[in-house]
Amino acid sequence: MNPECLSLVDLHRDVAFVLRKMADDKGLRFSGRVEQGLVEVVSDCLKLREIALNLGTNAVKYTRSGSVGLRFARHGAECWMLEVDDTGPGIPLQSREKIFEDFQRLPETGTGQPGAGLGLAIVRSLVQLLKGRIELESVIGSGTSFRVILPMHYACCSCCGSNANSPPPDLDKKHAQARKTQLKIPDDAHKSSR
Repeated sequence: MNPECLSLVDLHRDVAFVLRKMADDKGLRFSGRVEQGLVEVVSDCLKLREIALNLGTNAVKYTRSGSVGLRFARHGAECWMLEVDDTGPGIPLQSREKIFEDFQRLPETGTGQPGAGLGLAIVRSLVQLLKGRIELESVIGSGTSFRVILPMHYACCSCCGSNANSPPPDLDKKHAQARKTQLKIPDDAHKSSR
């Protein structure tokens, strides 16, 4: 972990730049917003960036038409929220826990997107490492919203309901495996979705 004081405005700008380009290339609308007054937090910038990009690229990838959004906002007095929403196919209720497991994808969405099924497992591990929690709301045929609730200061974790003393022990192995697997699997090898 490398906690540092970082600008959420800068982080949002950098991630939104990437997601806006991806959305434009697919003909999707992109919206991004940082709540006024939400300026700095103490956390790990690279891990936050990976969480936001992973959720955002999934949203763009699985949304055929409509929009994708990225929002940073306050969540109570000691926490903030990173939210990614889309107008994609939605995630069935029975699959909402399963998608956070290693190598899990959802064939029922039928979007035929390539991938190894590690992105959301890594997101969940990173969120836990940052002492946060992740929430998911989804309506089939209307879209999905992922909300990551994180402390404003990495040392604080009471507002997020996480256990500060138990970061996921296998996080480094998951990162290494994800990178290794993504290099080995050609883009068209998997035709199922999330």
